[in-house]
Order: sequence, then C-alpha cells, then structure tokens
Amino acid sequence: MALDLRPLTLAELLDRSFSTYKRHLWLFVGIMAVPASLAVVYSAIMQVLQFALGIQQQPDPDAKPEQILITMVPVFISAILFLIVYMVIYAFALGATTIAVAHLYKDRTVSVGEAYREVRRHGWRLILLLLWASLRVGGAWIGLIFVGAVIGGVLTVFVPILGGIFMALVFLCAFIVAGYLSVRNNAGASRVVVDGETTSGGGAIYLYNAAGSGTISLVADSSGEGRIVTQVLQITGGSDLSEQFDIKPIQDELKAGMIVSIDPENPGRLLTSTRAYDRTVAGVVSGAGGVKPGMMMGQHGTAADGKHPVALTGRVYCWVDASHGAIQPGDMITTSDTPGHGMKVTDHSLAQGAIIGKAMSSLASGRGLVLVLVSLQ
Repeated sequence: MALDLRPLTLAELLDRSFSTYKRHLWLFVGIMAVPASLAVVYSAIMQVLQFALGIQQQPDPDAKPEQILITMVPVFISAILFLIVYMVIYAFALGATTIAVAHLYKDRTVSVGEAYREVRRHGWRLILLLLWASLRVGGAWIGLIFVGAVIGGVLTVFVPILGGIFMALVFLCAFIVAGYLSVRNNAGASRVVVDGETTSGGGAIYLYNAAGSGTISLVADSSGEGRIVTQVLQITGGSDLSEQFDIKPIQDELKAGMIVSIDPENPGRLLTSTRAYDRTVAGVVSGAGGVKPGMMMGQHGTAADGKHPVALTGRVYCWVDASHGAIQPGDMITTSDTPGHGMKVTDHSLAQGAIIGKAMSSLASGRGLVLVLVSLQ
C-alpha cells in the first residue's frame, strides 16, 4: 500500500480520526477499558475497606488525633500509590491506542491483546516519558509528592504515627513549593484560596461565600495590572473621591481644605483659587478637619498624577469666608476673592459653572472650615 504521506488539514485530520474510531469502536473501547477497570476495582476495594475498618466520611470529633492519623494514613498512601499505578497503565493504554491506529492506517488487523503486547516492548520509554511530562508540568511539586509517598509508605509500615507525620509535612512542603494554599471550612469546602502563580505569572487571592461562589478576587497581574473584583466595596477610612494633582500655591501657602482651580499655563495641574465665581474651579484639597480621602486615584508617571489629593466629589471640609454672607446648611458654595476660600453664592447668574458644592454646616462670620458636599456645577 502506498502511504499518503503529506501534511493534513485540520478538517482532514478530524475526519480521519473520527472515521477510524467509528469503524473500530470496540477495539478502542477494549483498550481504554483496562485503566477504567482498574479504577472501578480500586473504588470497590476502597468501599469494602472503609466498611470493614469503620472509616467514616467525617472523622469522629471525640477521637484522638493519633487514632485519626493511624486510620487515614493508609487511605492516603493507597490513593497515591493507585494514582501512580493508574497513570502508568493509562500511559500504556495511550501507547496501545497509538499502535492500533498505526496498524489500522496500514490496513492491518490488530486486537486489544496484540496492541498491549507490542506496546509492552516500549514500557520503560512510556514510563520515562510519563515521568518527564509530570515533572515538566508539576516540577518540584510532583517530585516531592512522589518521593514523599514512597518514604512515607515505608515509614508507615513500621511506625504508623511517624509515617503519617512525615506525609503531612511532605504535603505541606509540596503546597509551599507549588505556591498554592487553600483554607477550608468545617465542611471541607474551600473558602480562601491563595495562588502564588496564576496563568499570567502573578499571585492572586480568591474569597468565596457560603454558597461557594467567588465574591472577591485580588489578582496581581491582570494583563500587567493589579485588579480587585467584588460586588460591593465599603471604605471606612475616608469620605471623598480624590485625584492626585500638582498644585501651584499662592504665596507658598497651601493647606488642606483650600479650593483649587485649573492652571491654564500647566495642563493637568491646579493652582489656588483667587477670584470670585471662578468657572475654572476644580475641587477642594482633601484632608481638612480630620476627614480623610476615601479613595485616591491617579496614574504614576503621567499627567494624571501629583502630590496632593483633591476632592472631586463627596464630603470634605472647606475653607470659607463668611464676610460675603453667613453660611447656612444648604447654601451653594463658590470661590471668593480670598485665596483658597469659598463663599456663599449670592449672584446665581454668575455662579453657573462656578459652584463647588453645597454647605452641610454653618459659619456665621469670619473665616473657617465648613463641611461641604462637593458637587461641581
């Protein structure tokens, strides 16, 4: 038979693969039935042993730690050993499948037994390939688990408690190496997950609610940026939304609570307000009266950055000059001729576009701090 040795398109590859599996379905079912049968037998044996040894799904809370350890260690050891054996047999099944496909492509008949007998000649190569792939994917984590399982199994035969402690330390070290930590509740469900290396290469923390749904995620590298995702964000350290600005003070005096306006000569920067009804008003320097910013925004290294937090919305204490009229709660506040100070709006025709916000406290006379709900209008 002349072999059709040429590159195949994806459509041709899928078509030939499905056609081959369809025509020889029971051959491939028989090959994969070997590892599947092993899994069924192991599950049945474990059920019988659990019933015979009286192993409960949830440990008895009144049992001593060493009793729980002696009971559970053999289960963990057997599970790890089964996993190793199963992976080896599964690798043989994949090898037998490859050999069967090769024979069928050459129009040769092959049975399940013949495929396994032929793949047995390449057994060590398959095992080494499986070990290499496991170490390639899992790295030190897989190696540590494998070596720890072997040593722990030997120790358990002679000193069960010592073997159990050793296995616990191995698993702890393995998770440290892997950079993964899961905190579970009393029912055994994960509620806090710390991942030292996500698919993007950064770390992450995930929090889950009582229903098991993820509600908070803190990802250190989301397309190169840190990201926090949640439904509700409650901030208790401050009350205004601020952005960082560089500010040019008047007479080198700049303090929290002062009103600032846009600097026409320096894009992205501000200066202390100096005239009444200034339509370039931008916000209030945050932090006066003990009320701190609740959220500060900015982007380092760009025009959207600076040294001073300026409240753009929210509650903030603001310096005002009551010589232009006593301040009462509810009064509109605009800029005044006093540098950095606001005043009560008395001429609404001039105030349009120059309102910094609405007063929430009063000032009868003089200059002082008034609580203002910032809302530029």
